Amino acid sequence: EAVERFRQEARLIARVRHQNLIDIFDIGELSDGRLYYVMEYLSGQSLSSLLEKKRLSFREVMQIMRQLCAGLSAAHKAGIVHRDLKPDNLFLVEREGEPPLVKLVDFGIAKTVGVEGESMKLTRTGTLVGTPYYMAPEQINGGKVDVRTDLYALGVILYQMCSGQLPFGGDTLGEVLVGHLQKPVPPLPADSVQWGIPAEIGPILAKLLAKAPEERYENLGDVLADLDRL
Repeated sequence: EAVERFRQEARLIARVRHQNLIDIFDIGELSDGRLYYVMEYLSGQSLSSLLEKKRLSFREVMQIMRQLCAGLSAAHKAGIVHRDLKPDNLFLVEREGEPPLVKLVDFGIAKTVGVEGESMKLTRTGTLVGTPYYMAPEQINGGKVDVRTDLYALGVILYQMCSGQLPFGGDTLGEVLVGHLQKPVPPLPADSVQWGIPAEIGPILAKLLAKAPEERYENLGDVLADLDRL
Protein backbone atom coordinates (compact mmCIF):
# COMPACT_ATOMS: atom_id res chain seq x y z
CA GLU A 1 0.00 0.00 0.00
CA ALA A 2 2.82 2.41 0.84
CA VAL A 3 4.52 1.66 -2.49
CA GLU A 4 1.32 2.27 -4.41
CA ARG A 5 0.74 5.57 -2.58
CA PHE A 6 4.26 6.63 -3.57
CA ARG A 7 3.65 5.82 -7.24
CA GLN A 8 0.18 7.38 -7.17
CA GLU A 9 1.53 10.72 -5.98
CA ALA A 10 3.93 10.90 -8.94
CA ARG A 11 1.16 9.96 -11.39
CA LEU A 12 -1.23 12.56 -10.00
CA ILE A 13 1.27 15.42 -10.08
CA ALA A 14 2.34 14.46 -13.60
CA ARG A 15 -1.29 14.91 -14.66
CA VAL A 16 -1.38 18.64 -13.86
CA ARG A 17 1.35 21.29 -13.90
CA HIS A 18 0.84 24.61 -12.10
CA GLN A 19 3.19 27.11 -10.47
CA ASN A 20 1.44 26.60 -7.12
CA LEU A 21 1.78 22.79 -7.17
CA ILE A 22 4.97 20.86 -6.43
CA ASP A 23 6.68 19.47 -9.54
CA ILE A 24 7.81 15.84 -9.75
CA PHE A 25 10.21 15.36 -12.66
CA ASP A 26 10.96 11.65 -12.60
CA ILE A 27 10.19 8.40 -10.80
CA GLY A 28 12.20 5.19 -10.81
CA GLU A 29 13.50 2.20 -8.91
CA LEU A 30 17.02 1.51 -7.66
CA SER A 31 18.78 -1.80 -8.22
CA ASP A 32 17.96 -2.86 -4.64
CA GLY A 33 14.24 -2.27 -5.19
CA ARG A 34 13.90 1.09 -3.44
CA LEU A 35 11.66 3.59 -5.22
CA TYR A 36 12.53 7.23 -5.71
CA TYR A 37 11.21 10.31 -7.38
CA VAL A 38 12.89 13.58 -8.28
CA MET A 39 11.12 16.73 -7.09
CA GLU A 40 11.86 20.41 -7.58
CA TYR A 41 14.02 21.96 -4.87
CA LEU A 42 12.21 24.53 -2.73
CA SER A 43 13.87 27.05 -0.42
CA GLY A 44 11.74 28.59 2.30
CA GLN A 45 9.45 27.30 5.04
CA SER A 46 6.09 25.65 5.56
CA LEU A 47 3.03 27.68 6.47
CA SER A 48 2.94 25.83 9.79
CA SER A 49 6.45 27.10 10.59
CA LEU A 50 5.44 30.65 9.71
CA LEU A 51 2.32 30.48 11.90
CA GLU A 52 4.42 29.33 14.83
CA LYS A 53 6.53 32.50 14.53
CA LYS A 54 3.96 35.23 13.92
CA ARG A 55 0.38 36.33 13.41
CA LEU A 56 -0.51 37.22 9.84
CA SER A 57 -2.05 40.44 8.60
CA PHE A 58 -5.09 40.20 6.35
CA ARG A 59 -2.91 41.26 3.43
CA GLU A 60 -0.59 38.31 4.09
CA VAL A 61 -3.56 35.97 4.49
CA MET A 62 -4.91 37.02 1.10
CA GLN A 63 -1.52 36.66 -0.60
CA ILE A 64 -1.46 33.04 0.55
CA MET A 65 -5.14 32.34 -0.11
CA ARG A 66 -5.07 33.57 -3.72
CA GLN A 67 -2.16 31.29 -4.58
CA LEU A 68 -3.49 28.32 -2.62
CA CYS A 69 -6.85 28.61 -4.34
CA ALA A 70 -5.16 28.84 -7.75
CA GLY A 71 -3.14 25.66 -7.22
CA LEU A 72 -5.98 23.76 -5.61
CA SER A 73 -8.35 24.81 -8.39
CA ALA A 74 -5.94 23.40 -10.99
CA ALA A 75 -5.88 20.10 -9.09
CA HIS A 76 -9.67 20.02 -8.82
CA LYS A 77 -10.09 20.70 -12.53
CA ALA A 78 -7.89 17.66 -13.16
CA GLY A 79 -10.18 15.59 -10.96
CA ILE A 80 -7.84 15.47 -7.96
CA VAL A 81 -9.04 15.89 -4.38
CA HIS A 82 -6.06 16.45 -2.06
CA ARG A 83 -7.74 15.16 1.15
CA ASP A 84 -4.92 16.32 3.44
CA LEU A 85 -4.77 20.10 3.17
CA LYS A 86 -2.95 21.57 6.17
CA PRO A 87 -0.24 24.18 6.85
CA ASP A 88 2.44 21.46 6.86
CA ASN A 89 1.59 20.77 3.20
CA LEU A 90 1.80 24.40 2.11
CA PHE A 91 5.36 25.49 1.37
CA LEU A 92 6.26 29.17 1.09
CA VAL A 93 9.14 29.67 -1.35
CA GLU A 94 11.25 32.72 -0.62
CA ARG A 95 11.40 35.34 -3.40
CA GLU A 96 13.46 38.50 -3.14
CA GLY A 97 11.27 41.61 -3.19
CA GLU A 98 8.06 39.61 -3.67
CA PRO A 99 5.59 37.75 -1.47
CA PRO A 100 6.41 34.05 -0.99
CA LEU A 101 5.38 31.64 -3.74
CA VAL A 102 2.92 29.12 -2.32
CA LYS A 103 3.45 25.47 -3.28
CA LEU A 104 0.91 22.79 -2.42
CA VAL A 105 2.78 19.54 -1.68
CA ASP A 106 2.17 15.95 -0.55
CA PHE A 107 -0.50 14.34 -2.70
CA GLY A 108 0.18 10.93 -1.18
CA ILE A 109 -3.41 10.36 -0.02
CA ALA A 110 -5.09 12.28 -2.83
CA LYS A 111 -8.03 10.72 -4.63
CA THR A 112 -9.04 11.10 -8.26
CA VAL A 113 -12.72 11.60 -8.92
CA GLY A 114 -14.77 12.09 -12.03
CA VAL A 115 -11.94 11.42 -14.48
CA GLU A 116 -12.92 8.75 -16.99
CA GLY A 117 -14.71 6.92 -14.22
CA GLU A 118 -11.43 6.51 -12.34
CA SER A 119 -11.47 6.48 -8.56
CA MET A 120 -8.34 5.56 -6.64
CA LYS A 121 -8.97 4.61 -3.05
CA LEU A 122 -6.16 3.04 -1.08
CA THR A 123 -7.71 3.23 2.37
CA ARG A 124 -8.80 0.27 4.41
CA THR A 125 -12.30 0.23 5.83
CA GLY A 126 -12.45 2.09 9.14
CA THR A 127 -9.18 3.95 8.57
CA LEU A 128 -9.15 7.72 8.98
CA VAL A 129 -7.28 9.35 6.11
CA GLY A 130 -6.06 12.88 6.66
CA THR A 131 -5.10 15.02 9.63
CA PRO A 132 -7.83 15.25 12.31
CA TYR A 133 -7.49 19.01 12.91
CA TYR A 134 -8.34 19.67 9.24
CA MET A 135 -10.70 16.77 8.56
CA ALA A 136 -14.19 17.36 7.17
CA PRO A 137 -17.17 15.61 8.82
CA GLU A 138 -17.73 13.37 5.80
CA GLN A 139 -14.12 12.14 6.05
CA ILE A 140 -14.65 11.29 9.71
CA ASN A 141 -17.90 9.48 8.94
CA GLY A 142 -16.52 7.60 5.92
CA GLY A 143 -18.83 9.42 3.53
CA LYS A 144 -18.33 10.65 -0.02
CA VAL A 145 -15.22 12.77 -0.52
CA ASP A 146 -15.16 15.46 -3.23
CA VAL A 147 -13.82 18.98 -3.80
CA ARG A 148 -15.98 20.31 -0.96
CA THR A 149 -13.93 18.18 1.42
CA ASP A 150 -10.86 20.21 0.46
CA LEU A 151 -12.90 23.41 0.88
CA TYR A 152 -13.61 22.46 4.49
CA ALA A 153 -9.89 22.02 5.18
CA LEU A 154 -9.29 25.33 3.42
CA GLY A 155 -11.73 26.90 5.89
CA VAL A 156 -9.76 25.50 8.82
CA ILE A 157 -6.53 26.91 7.38
CA LEU A 158 -8.16 30.30 6.74
CA TYR A 159 -9.50 30.39 10.30
CA GLN A 160 -6.04 29.51 11.63
CA MET A 161 -4.32 32.20 9.56
CA CYS A 162 -6.84 34.83 10.71
CA SER A 163 -6.83 33.91 14.39
CA GLY A 164 -3.56 32.16 15.18
CA GLN A 165 -5.49 29.16 16.50
CA LEU A 166 -7.56 26.20 15.30
CA PRO A 167 -11.36 26.34 15.24
CA PHE A 168 -11.67 22.85 16.74
CA GLY A 169 -8.84 21.90 19.06
CA GLY A 170 -8.63 19.53 21.98
CA ASP A 171 -6.33 17.36 24.04
CA THR A 172 -7.68 14.11 22.60
CA LEU A 173 -8.61 12.82 19.17
CA GLY A 174 -12.20 12.43 20.35
CA GLU A 175 -12.48 16.09 21.34
CA VAL A 176 -11.19 17.22 17.96
CA LEU A 177 -13.54 14.94 16.00
CA VAL A 178 -16.57 15.95 18.09
CA GLY A 179 -15.75 19.58 17.32
CA HIS A 180 -15.81 18.94 13.57
CA LEU A 181 -18.99 16.88 13.78
CA GLN A 182 -21.09 18.85 16.26
CA LYS A 183 -19.74 22.22 17.41
CA PRO A 184 -20.50 25.55 15.69
CA VAL A 185 -17.64 27.58 14.26
CA PRO A 186 -16.30 29.73 17.11
CA PRO A 187 -16.02 33.49 16.54
CA LEU A 188 -12.58 34.85 15.81
CA PRO A 189 -10.74 36.16 18.90
CA ALA A 190 -11.21 39.84 19.70
CA ASP A 191 -7.59 40.71 18.91
CA SER A 192 -8.01 39.68 15.25
CA VAL A 193 -9.05 43.24 14.42
CA GLN A 194 -5.54 44.40 15.35
CA TRP A 195 -4.22 42.40 12.39
CA GLY A 196 -6.72 43.93 9.97
CA ILE A 197 -8.98 40.87 9.85
CA PRO A 198 -12.45 42.15 8.84
CA ALA A 199 -15.36 41.03 11.00
CA GLU A 200 -17.28 40.29 7.79
CA ILE A 201 -15.09 37.24 7.24
CA GLY A 202 -17.24 35.35 9.75
CA PRO A 203 -19.95 34.26 7.27
CA ILE A 204 -17.27 33.11 4.79
CA LEU A 205 -15.67 30.91 7.44
CA ALA A 206 -19.06 29.59 8.49
CA LYS A 207 -19.88 28.59 4.91
CA LEU A 208 -16.52 26.92 4.32
CA LEU A 209 -16.85 25.03 7.61
CA ALA A 210 -20.48 23.98 7.22
CA LYS A 211 -21.02 20.45 8.53
CA ALA A 212 -22.99 19.37 5.45
CA PRO A 213 -21.03 19.48 2.15
CA GLU A 214 -24.04 20.82 0.23
CA GLU A 215 -24.06 23.91 2.47
CA ARG A 216 -20.47 24.84 1.62
CA TYR A 217 -19.12 26.77 -1.35
CA GLU A 218 -19.21 24.82 -4.58
CA ASN A 219 -15.92 26.11 -5.97
CA LEU A 220 -12.84 28.12 -5.10
CA GLY A 221 -13.74 30.99 -7.41
CA ASP A 222 -16.75 31.87 -5.26
CA VAL A 223 -14.59 31.74 -2.12
CA LEU A 224 -12.06 34.17 -3.56
CA ALA A 225 -14.79 36.48 -4.90
CA ASP A 226 -16.26 36.83 -1.41
CA LEU A 227 -12.82 37.37 0.16
CA ASP A 228 -11.86 39.96 -2.44
CA ARG A 229 -14.99 41.97 -1.60
CA LEU A 230 -13.57 42.44 1.90
